[in-house]
Amino acid sequence: MHLFQNDKKQFEEIYLKYYPILLVYGKTISINEQLIEDTIQELFLKLWQRQENLLIRSSLENYLLVSFRNNLIRKLKTLSTHNLEIDLVDISESNINIEQEKKLETYLNQLPTRQREVIFLRYYKNKSYQEIAEMLDISYQVARNFSYRAIKFLKKNMKNLYSLMLALII
Repeated sequence: MHLFQNDKKQFEEIYLKYYPILLVYGKTISINEQLIEDTIQELFLKLWQRQENLLIRSSLENYLLVSFRNNLIRKLKTLSTHNLEIDLVDISESNINIEQEKKLETYLNQLPTRQREVIFLRYYKNKSYQEIAEMLDISYQVARNFSYRAIKFLKKNMKNLYSLMLALII
């Protein structure tokens, strides 16, 4: 399968479209931005090199997110870097002020890694629970449970910010 048909312009467009998405997603898994950027670069390099033999069964976005996640986690394991924190997903365009943004970041950082990933995929990437389950290799119900627990935690700890957050992510 010729994904880009050796079309560098089409490949560049895909790179420019998905690079920021992967960067933000990587920040839900690790705070090591250099490692995240290196992993993205390697993913696209392999994508270009293997385009003739590549079989994508789902959407390109899902393929990139799953491949990137797997590669990043593999690298983190080899580096023994298990300090998994999130930098706040870029909501700078919203109306949430800096103080509220910091509070939200603090509470998001307190969520377990998988819950942060589910929140990112569900509310920032608008993925269905079925898509999330497939991407994270968990059951549909576990994906829903992670989302429920994360929202419950955020609601409990951010009574004032909860309505603002819901307005932002919905």
